[in-house]
Amino acid sequence: MQTTVCTTAQLKLNDFLKEHRENRNKFDPPKFSEALEIYERELDADANMKPRSKGYRRGCILKLQRTRPELWKLPLDEIKPQACKDWAAQLQKEIASQYFNNMIGTLRLVIDRGIKAHKAKSGIKLENPASELRRVVNDNYCLENFNCRQPGGFDSQSGGKRRYFIIGNTADLRFNFCEGVRS
Repeated sequence: MQTTVCTTAQLKLNDFLKEHRENRNKFDPPKFSEALEIYERELDADANMKPRSKGYRRGCILKLQRTRPELWKLPLDEIKPQACKDWAAQLQKEIASQYFNNMIGTLRLVIDRGIKAHKAKSGIKLENPASELRRVVNDNYCLENFNCRQPGGFDSQSGGKRRYFIIGNTADLRFNFCEGVRS
């Protein structure tokens, strides 16, 4: 206490105890890497998800690590929404819209698992910075890139439920627009 006076020591002791009581229940938010460990454990334990889907999510995590390696060192409360938006804008230029949407979904899931764990420990709920990211809807991607002509009609093999487009100058090659499958 660095004092020889009893009353000063009591005041300092009260201040000391007050400070430690306030800090007793404080937990630092987990780092992104810790949230990822939680997510991967849950992913492994998920019996409802197919192994191929689990592998796809792991592929999204690898792409996330390649495009944003600094994220692994950051605590969840230091990940800023604007940084997520900047990363997403750059990533959107590099990959297909479906893959981009799955990358955003995976990022949100990982951060949500960390937030959930932090709330269970400390009672404090953090905001997910990736929640502000929006999915990309690009219905014209196929039409623009494949130079599709007018819609060819509805596929009779699907009971008339799937629409296809004629690609190029031949009616032999059709593109199933709804499913993204060539037939």
